Amino acid sequence: MFVEDLEVYNPQEVKTNNAREQSLYLLTNKETAFSGFLKLKDVVQCPFAKAAVIVDHMEWDQTINFSENLKVLANSLDIFINRCEDYRLDAFLVTAPSSYSLSPAMLGEFLRRILFHLSENDPSGLSALKEDLSDPAWRYRYSCMKFFISTFSPCYGPDSSRSTHGIDQTIIIFQPKSSFERTLSTRKTTKRTQHQYIRDKFCMAGIPYN
Repeated sequence: MFVEDLEVYNPQEVKTNNAREQSLYLLTNKETAFSGFLKLKDVVQCPFAKAAVIVDHMEWDQTINFSENLKVLANSLDIFINRCEDYRLDAFLVTAPSSYSLSPAMLGEFLRRILFHLSENDPSGLSALKEDLSDPAWRYRYSCMKFFISTFSPCYGPDSSRSTHGIDQTIIIFQPKSSFERTLSTRKTTKRTQHQYIRDKFCMAGIPYN
């Protein structure tokens, strides 16, 4: 399910002061599209998760085949990338049934197929997965946008930073580099210090972020 399908994305109807407020409007008024994820967003240990603006969402459709889902994903991710900066969006969300991640190996294969499909069909003509993945500076990239990708699944127990905390969904989050840069630019800390702060929060909760 996409924001466009919900028939709420109309800048002429949303009377707010700026693009970020428009994004917040969409999130708070159509949260039923990904209510499970919103619960996870509130309990995850990342200190910036609660304030994150996430309105673009793909719900994996079991009525169509895997290849068709991948095409839908690529198209909707293109839309997200085209408006990400204007609306100061923090991530693109994919949710799928928990049956796609009954084990870490199943989740890994699910994610692998998604990332390879996007990489092989990158509109920029460049494939991030053909680069040197051992390079510390390497980041996954699609359509010239760099992403940090997080996965959550019921196959991980409550002592894992990847736990869904009882939410019966497979969750993949594409977080653009720009989201991190905005967060860090508003705080008088170094990138290294900020990363350590996040890891410390997970560790203090008993779920170290390895």
